[in-house]
Amino acid sequence: MDYVRTESPPTALRLSAAVLSAALAATSPTSDAESAKAIVKQDIRWDAPDASQPSFHSLGIFHGSAAATTKSVEPDPWQELEALEADWDGGGAQAVSGDAIDHAKRFVQSIADIAAPFTPFAYPDGSVGLESQKHGSAAYLVVSPLGRFTYVLRIGDTVHRGDDVDSGKMRELLALLY
Repeated sequence: MDYVRTESPPTALRLSAAVLSAALAATSPTSDAESAKAIVKQDIRWDAPDASQPSFHSLGIFHGSAAATTKSVEPDPWQELEALEADWDGGGAQAVSGDAIDHAKRFVQSIADIAAPFTPFAYPDGSVGLESQKHGSAAYLVVSPLGRFTYVLRIGDTVHRGDDVDSGKMRELLALLY
């Protein structure tokens, strides 16, 4: 198998991946023993004499005509909430409300300077939960589709609870207590 070395790492990676893919597809072994023999026959080591040494800076996986991206591989929790459909928990949960997601996003952005980061999660009634923890304190908020909050704040051994609170009051409570 011949490798082509060029100055452009993405082209070299595509060519190497295509050659390797074609070689593996051409040797469609039917048993584990044949698979092992096929792998041993092919010199696919990174340090093989003809192997290219691409930089892993901006490495992308190429399949077909898809281009590499520079996006983070960490999932976006907001997109995950938006993708949940009814019965996402297997117990009859409602789909997460788009309005609740919008209210929660705006709230998190508005308190970025006064509180620790909040992590969103789905709540079974279609609301969005927000959780944050810092130095012996924790905040658990639930944002309804109407933009109203239910909360539990724990500061040390003291617990504060509330229900049907608007976003302005919730910001004030977090600033004072959390």
